[in-house]
Amino acid sequence: MDGLTHLGYQRRTQLRASVQLPATFLTPQLVGGGVIQDASRTGLRIDTLEPVSVGMAFAIQVYFPQEPGPLTIDEAVVQWTNGTQFGARFTKLDDAVLPRLDTFYVLALEEQLQSLAEFLTALSAPTSALEWLRTSGRAHPSLSL
Repeated sequence: MDGLTHLGYQRRTQLRASVQLPATFLTPQLVGGGVIQDASRTGLRIDTLEPVSVGMAFAIQVYFPQEPGPLTIDEAVVQWTNGTQFGARFTKLDDAVLPRLDTFYVLALEEQLQSLAEFLTALSAPTSALEWLRTSGRAHPSLSL
């Protein structure tokens, strides 16, 4: 067992797609809301003001823009918490939900890859990423470039 696993951390096995989607999580004692920050085929990260704890299990409803109803994940379990964020791993998924979840995931990854491709295209061969930041105006003001 390596040090990260021993401390309760595990290496990611799936790519994570950055998203901003509203979600509701439900237990018999709690109906909470939050915003999904990133997701993979096996879990997600939610920002919420609701109290959750490691090991807590709940159903999740994910709301997509321009779709009539939420995608429901039957059960997810909290793997970690940090301030207002927590990570949950899917433990029960209805097979009927998988095509919708896969479509959402692939489209989100495609959008991220398109952004990366645009960034790389903007770099000419002799231009470094540092030079691109200098000339693009996208560098954070705290950086002294």
